[in-house]
Amino acid sequence: MVLRASHRKAAYRLCPLEQLSRRQDPLGEWNPVPLSVFDSAIKPGVLEELAAFLNSTIHSYIPLVSLKETIPYIRLMEDYCGYDPIPESRLVTSQEGKKGQR
Repeated sequence: MVLRASHRKAAYRLCPLEQLSRRQDPLGEWNPVPLSVFDSAIKPGVLEELAAFLNSTIHSYIPLVSLKETIPYIRLMEDYCGYDPIPESRLVTSQEGKKGQR
């Protein structure tokens, strides 16, 4: 999967999602953007989420999103990436979720 974002000065590409590239010319080469990572074996989003959960200063910059708020984004990415959607009956939106459900 490739995600791209463009503005008038440059374009950015995530491919794979853990590798960021940038180009300034629409026909130019993609150049890797060096990222400072804690551990290459840990996905950055997971680490940020954990840090935001544990540290109130980081939390103010990266607020946690509830599952109810997340579901529309999951649906959007399922559609964008061509995944089969998770049946509504399998989604748990409360803390009283049943074992074995997502």
